Amino acid sequence: MLSRRDFLKLLSSAGAGLFFAQYARENPKIKRVYLFETRVAGFQYHDGMKPEVADLLVPPLDLVLVREPENPYDELAIAVHTQQGHHLGYIPRGENEIPSAIADQEVFIGAELLRFDRNLVKLAPWECLYIRVFQAVKT
Repeated sequence: MLSRRDFLKLLSSAGAGLFFAQYARENPKIKRVYLFETRVAGFQYHDGMKPEVADLLVPPLDLVLVREPENPYDELAIAVHTQQGHHLGYIPRGENEIPSAIADQEVFIGAELLRFDRNLVKLAPWECLYIRVFQAVKT
């Protein structure tokens, strides 16, 4: 059984989404507790606008959340990335207080893609990508 410290070391050295999937398979007593669903803010300014990245955005897809306490625009910022490291945007500012507090306690949080609407990419890119945020919990 991994200690919490070893778990966090592995998490920081591996791709978080890939690591969670492997860890959950090896530890069936880990489950996802879903916190909320939200759109991804700032999608139009990041990698998701690239056609090769948009091609990856097919549910079901685990995404990686990265806490950015040094973000100059929002000290509670949580970035949303693909498992390949493509930056898709952020959890909206009005919804990031609780997940940032959870992440700051060194508790694993992640996300899964709910829907991606390619038709909205050019019309309303701030409305085209929706995710479900979860916390990993031992049962």
